[in-house]
Amino acid sequence: MNAATGQYLKNGRLSDVISLIKILAFDNWIYHPASELDKKLQRPSGGESCWLTIAKQHPEFFRITITDDEKVALTARAIHYTGDSNNQKPLSPAETASLLNLAVTLQDCELRRRQRWIPLASLIIGLLTLTAVVATGSLF
Repeated sequence: MNAATGQYLKNGRLSDVISLIKILAFDNWIYHPASELDKKLQRPSGGESCWLTIAKQHPEFFRITITDDEKVALTARAIHYTGDSNNQKPLSPAETASLLNLAVTLQDCELRRRQRWIPLASLIIGLLTLTAVVATGSLF
């Protein structure tokens, strides 16, 4: 099970992930200090304390630096980072759209996974109800 399992179903999470992807994809800077993201994006809609928390909960999209000054980057951009300059070309609109579509797909899969038991539960409840009705003889 990956670290993001269940995270997409939190209130406002998909919109928060999309916002963070857009900011990190189109800016010239690859790595952003968490405090800067909090100022740019303000408070996440799902009630998390900061954008760094969201980035940590979604390693499928975001990379966090392991330093005292934690910074966030899109993994898709960070893999090309050589350490020479934090200022590099933003992702193309097509690359960004692909990441946004992936976020929506992951949220949809998470929702379907959460709801997969509903037909089985309905069947079990129906069978139990039918058994109870037949056992009490009040079918007719």
